[in-house]
Amino acid sequence: MNKNNFKKENLYDILIVGGGPAGSTAGYILAKDGFNVILLDKNYFPRPKLCGGLLPYKTIELLTRIYKESEESLIKNKTFNFISKTYKLYYKKKQILKNTTETPFYLVDRSIYDTFLLSKAKEAGVKIIQGEKVEKVNEILSEVTTLKGNKFRAKIIIGADGVYSVVRKHIFSSHGDLDKWKTNLAETLQIEIKRTKMFHDLKDISIYFNFINYGYCWIFPNKDKVIIGIGGLHTKNKKKIMHSFANFLSILKINLKDINNIKGYSIPFGNFLLKPAIGNIILLGDAAGFVNPLIGEGIFYAQRSAELASLAIKKNFKKHLDVQNDYIKLINKDIILELQYSTKLRNILFQKIKFVPVTIIKNLLNSKNHAFLELIQGRRSYASTAKKLSGKYKIKL
Repeated sequence: MNKNNFKKENLYDILIVGGGPAGSTAGYILAKDGFNVILLDKNYFPRPKLCGGLLPYKTIELLTRIYKESEESLIKNKTFNFISKTYKLYYKKKQILKNTTETPFYLVDRSIYDTFLLSKAKEAGVKIIQGEKVEKVNEILSEVTTLKGNKFRAKIIIGADGVYSVVRKHIFSSHGDLDKWKTNLAETLQIEIKRTKMFHDLKDISIYFNFINYGYCWIFPNKDKVIIGIGGLHTKNKKKIMHSFANFLSILKINLKDINNIKGYSIPFGNFLLKPAIGNIILLGDAAGFVNPLIGEGIFYAQRSAELASLAIKKNFKKHLDVQNDYIKLINKDIILELQYSTKLRNILFQKIKFVPVTIIKNLLNSKNHAFLELIQGRRSYASTAKKLSGKYKIKL
């Protein structure tokens, strides 16, 4: 395609940059409602995606609501890799709690999960172009240019292209101060170990505190492997994360020097945008910083932001009304408030108290009230929990 010419057939109602959970979900919903949608992704699917892959029950409810997929159907089509009904919490080496829940946690392999969602979008009628990396975004022309020189236009452009979003970089940086973005990233390291080598019978979700500042370590069981990771706010750990990871692995009898598959990635960790839309440009998921700043959960917020954006678009598109402000209102009411209070809750746990308060964690996780479990699963709000804790422990939010 000639770089200087635009082909009329490359004009769409909706153009989505990024085929992860946020982009695929938005594409699916909008295509099902009759919109002419194109989705561009720089990768070819299935593609590897570094992630713990833990889905709380609120994500299952979302999948049922949007895709009409039940827990049973998702198990049958092997979307889930593993299901765990037990979880453990550790303070350094010491196990401080073990609980069983009737509402399980679901674990997914992101290469499988993301491909499943992308296939759903394709079935709904989304035109999908893989291996097409967006290089530039023109807000005035409502146009994107790819690395191959191809140009695509749409009445609305959705940026669902992750933590290092090209859409955010080209559009939002010119409309406000995004300097805090880099200072509020979490750095993570992760390894995978085959079950045949160790952890043969592991069924528990295991979380370890106090190996890293403003973060935690985890062990997530999968069908054929175990995912072990560490993550925390970069500015609070500087260059210590590898050393912290080595300390954590040592209690598992794993020598860091024997591991050759260590991989790292960054996630938003408190840098969510209060106004993730400008004109006809909308950001979803990681691109807008929609990741829980306490536990690093991002998949639900990616898909929920896609659902809310689709509502705003469907309501305003044909009437030429204000998609931007409607989306911002929905996001602030539904997602931003929870992220703000999860940040406050994180500060209670990691900043205002010198060490992780074992008594608070035990209270949150004890078998009588299941408060923390309900918080993670989406049955209790971060706002009410943070307010309750601040009152009980005399901590100012």
